[in-house]
Amino acid sequence: MMDLSVNSPFMFIMPGLVFSGMRVNAALLAFLLCLLAVIPVVGVRYTGVIDYPPLSYPPSDMVVDDAGRIWFALPLGRSVALYVPDVGLNNIELGFSVSDLVYGYGVVVAYEAGSSELVFIDSSTGKVLWKSVEAGLIDAVVTVDGGFVLVKNFPTMTVLTHLSPEGNVLWEGRITDRQLERFRPAAASGRYVWLKTVDGNLLMVELGREGYREFKLDKKPVVLASRDGKVWAVDSDGGVARLSIRGVELRLNTEFRARVGDIGFALPGDRLVILSRLEGFIRDISGGQVSSEQLQASFTLAALKGPTLIYLLDSSEKRIVIASVSRPPAISDTSATPVENGVRVKVVARVTDPDGDLAEGYPRVVGVLGSEVATQQMSLSGGVYSAELVVPEGDGVLRVYVQALDVGGNEARLEVANYQVEGGRISGSGPTPTVTTTPTATTPTDLSSLFPIAVEMAFFLVLVTALVVILLGRPRRARRRRR
Repeated sequence: MMDLSVNSPFMFIMPGLVFSGMRVNAALLAFLLCLLAVIPVVGVRYTGVIDYPPLSYPPSDMVVDDAGRIWFALPLGRSVALYVPDVGLNNIELGFSVSDLVYGYGVVVAYEAGSSELVFIDSSTGKVLWKSVEAGLIDAVVTVDGGFVLVKNFPTMTVLTHLSPEGNVLWEGRITDRQLERFRPAAASGRYVWLKTVDGNLLMVELGREGYREFKLDKKPVVLASRDGKVWAVDSDGGVARLSIRGVELRLNTEFRARVGDIGFALPGDRLVILSRLEGFIRDISGGQVSSEQLQASFTLAALKGPTLIYLLDSSEKRIVIASVSRPPAISDTSATPVENGVRVKVVARVTDPDGDLAEGYPRVVGVLGSEVATQQMSLSGGVYSAELVVPEGDGVLRVYVQALDVGGNEARLEVANYQVEGGRISGSGPTPTVTTTPTATTPTDLSSLFPIAVEMAFFLVLVTALVVILLGRPRRARRRRR
């Protein structure tokens, strides 16, 4: 049997860690504390893996359209690549060095930051809809209501041009008395564009109106992200502020450092997710609380699809990992009432989802009678959902559930009633339901199942090994003391 005592010449080895002699207990304790420090609290689930596309050049940017098609900017190829998983890759030559991509309204905007080159591409066909011939150097393109805003730099001013998805000019505004940062200084949503100045302040510009409103921040932001007309600003020391047209709504002093190159996604419900390329962490800021989790996949590029799906391009492993940061829906205030002489059950429930991404067809009522299952989608009226479920044919106990599912794969179920059924008609009450709301997840792919299992097994093995080392070491130390 292998000797695992603290005096054994055997050395406890983990990847990147070597413990030996009397230091093993302290080292193990420190290692266990480190593991505990990165226990997942954000709730990232890995829901899919896509094969790496056969790109001829390294991409500088990536977006995902509503249909799940992945677009890449290829500066060296002077082109954009359209990748349809399980179908193939289509290279669209544009004749200029594309550095950045923006998606919205079924259009992919491809441009080179710091130049005047820009095209609008139909995401469904890959055809170029419109090409810019305007003057000015483009520092940023952002998505807003009705189309896109180009932030263009001129020697004496900054020009904001509001374009429709077809490339028509809807409005144009000028800033002549403030100097903005060059290259990607903007974030936008709704009717508001937020711009970083060289001295670290934020300018808020409303589409269709001249002028701006200026907000002074504690420190210069390095990450900007916008949603629902609001903006998140994160500085290098982890200071976080959320601003709206009314002013600063929230200030947080977090303990993490943000760096240029970190990626921020503003999510529904006044929520911010920050991805750190260097550290490999994802940070979630919601409700004034900050949580952090080590990503189980490295990435060089990241893109948001819908409200809560993040595509992570892992060039080292040659794959694209899909991660969901969706939070589960909640079911409450339920009631069930037999109607139409017991051949139907009317079910009422309040269903909420913090991310606003309930899946199509949900919530729904589910009735289970033996092997028979009946379902009915619920409709929303007056803030509550309701539906009438047809009682399945047969005899026995009918169990009635409300089920909610979101696009991130989170599921909640609540058993709301039990009934005795005879001949497809309710004849009386059944046993009292005991099932409570249970958020679950849909079946993951191979990657999503391997990650949590690997982490749990590694953690379990470390714990067992630590206990063995400590327990076997104690008798020998006791014998030495008796001597």
